[in-house]
Formats: sequence, structure tokens, C-alpha cells
Amino acid sequence: MGLEGSSNALRFFHKKPSTTAQNLKDFDRIGEIETHPHYPLGWMQVSNTPFIYSKRTSYDGGTRVPLIISWPKEIKKPGIRHQFHHVTDITPTIMEALNLTLPKTYKGNPIKPMEGVSLKYTFNDADATDQKKEQYYEIEGSRAYYKDGWKAISHREPNQKIADTHWQLFNLKDDFAATIDVADKYPEKLKQLKQAWWKAADQFNVLPIIDVPLLERPMYTKLWQDDNRSEFTYQASTNTVHRFQGPFLPNHAYVIRAEIDRDDTTQQGVLAALGDLYSGYSLFIKDNKLYYEINTAYRVTQLISAQTVPVGKDIIIEYRFDKVPLAFTVAKGLFKDGMDFDKLSVLRGTGSLWINDKKGLYVNPSG
Repeated sequence: MGLEGSSNALRFFHKKPSTTAQNLKDFDRIGEIETHPHYPLGWMQVSNTPFIYSKRTSYDGGTRVPLIISWPKEIKKPGIRHQFHHVTDITPTIMEALNLTLPKTYKGNPIKPMEGVSLKYTFNDADATDQKKEQYYEIEGSRAYYKDGWKAISHREPNQKIADTHWQLFNLKDDFAATIDVADKYPEKLKQLKQAWWKAADQFNVLPIIDVPLLERPMYTKLWQDDNRSEFTYQASTNTVHRFQGPFLPNHAYVIRAEIDRDDTTQQGVLAALGDLYSGYSLFIKDNKLYYEINTAYRVTQLISAQTVPVGKDIIIEYRFDKVPLAFTVAKGLFKDGMDFDKLSVLRGTGSLWINDKKGLYVNPSG
């Protein structure tokens, strides 16, 4: 979350990153339930030493992590192991430890073969020859391929196109921290690893690569891309809806509508909600008034209807969000020629409360 870290990392995702003043104000409260801290760049790099970069990259600073396995009954020679392995090897290890074999079919359908390699062979042989020979990596467009101690890396900066990235090559047997790029010295080795990456990417469904910044990536989630519905209907008895199975709101105008029967003025509660303590929204009735509340990284804004919610059958409650049109953003200077269009400008717009198709007036909107 930048050079200085953040007392609430979710501010970053709302495009309102923490300032030094805000961090200092929250300093003595870091760790309390209202905070969502993220340590600064310097401490991040210290925790990754001697590797470069960090998570969300394909460098070892983003891919190497410690693993501790305890099994006193079977591990008779405990100690440090140096064999190369990947997270996909954990399940095969558990399967072998339990003496289980993955079936090839389920209810007549073929099961996708397990991709990993068990590391159980290392439990009592610290010097065992690596059985995991190679592995591909891809995260946010940053790519890498490891094979027999060599690692090719193509790092992608947040707003960089994949076509503009270049490959580096490291000999990890002689350069554990991957500090010396030997791509020019071993061009054929680099070529082999690049070809191996493309082959693995095709085999393991990495392609096509989503070549967009981090905050736009949820827009390309397969569950949303395959769902072209413009309306979502939920009954009162509906269980919690998975976030990728509900409506996708960024960069859209939308309406949240609830049809309710209200027997008396004491009936109140939440009609629709999304999120948690740190971010989200809620449409609810409280003290006989209609509320819409939005929480952006613990900054809460409320709309409260001046009129009361009536008693009766088939009452229509709505929150309507009208997105600011692109032409308006250009006129106001929010979007200028040559700028990349911000697809996440969902909060740029106007929200309003409606009761039985009548727009509400508001008392004490807060934020």
C-alpha cells in the first residue's frame, strides 16, 4: 500500500489511499477492529530479504514462502529441506501420506488430473534429488518459469501492457537471491524457458492473460462474464449470495428494489446489504424511516428519508443510483482526452431513495 503503508488498506481499493496525516492519527489504534492495517514498503522489503519485490509478482519475493510440516510419527529426521516445490504439491503430499489415490472418474465424468508432485519423499531424506523439476507462474500478467535451478521472469508493472514487458533470466544455483540477470549470456536457455511457459500456460488454462490493472480484474471474473442478466431477484428466504454470483455494479447505473408487506410501524430491519464491517452498503428501515448507508473503508455516508415508510401490502422501496455520464466527466475535467477511462468510477453519481415511486426528501445526509 505504498511507501508509508496504511492504517486501513481498503482505502486503496476505494481510490482514497491513506495519507501520512491519517496514518499518524490512527497510529495508536492500529490493530483495533476498525483498522485494516498494511505495513509500509520498507518493512515489506525487510520481510522478503534477500529476495526482490513482493507478493503480486513472479519474483521470488512474491513466490517463496516458508512451509512447516510436523508429523512426529513419520518424520524421523526433522530439519531444513531445500528441494523445490510449489503450492500445488500440498494436496498430492496429503494424498500420499493418507495412502489415497485420486479416482479417474466421478459419476461417469473424467476427473482433471492432479497437477502437483508429492514432497513426502523429502520427509526423511534431506538430500533427496528434487522430484519437482519445473513450474510456471502467472499473476496479474507477471510471468515466470522455473526449471532445474533456472528461472525466467517477465515482470509487468501495474499499468504496463504485457507486450511491452521483457524477460530476465536467473541461475538460482549460483545466485540464490536472483540479483544477476544472465539473459544476454544464455539466450538459448531463456528461449527454452519462454517456450515452456507458453506451453504450460496453454495446458493449464492460463490463457488468455487478463491484461488489466488489479482493480479492474474482478470485472473479468468468469462468473460475471458468463452471466448477462440485467435483473437479479432474491426472496426473503435466500441464503447469503456469493459475491461473484450477484449483480456487478461498478460503472453501471442500478436500482435496488424491495417489495414488502408491512403490518405495523414497529417492523424494521435490513432489506438488502453487501459487504462487511470495512466496506459495503445496506438498505434498511429504522425508526420508521428508510435508510441507505454506504461504508467506504470505514467512512460511512447515510441517506435518510424524511417521510415515513407506510404500513400496508406491496410497498415498493427503492434505492436508485444514477451514474455520472462520460460527457459530464469530460465537461467537469474529471476525464480528459488522452487519459485512461476509469472503469471503476462507480461512486461518481447520485443516489436517491424512493417509496412507492415517490422520490424521498432527506434529513441530515451524513458523510
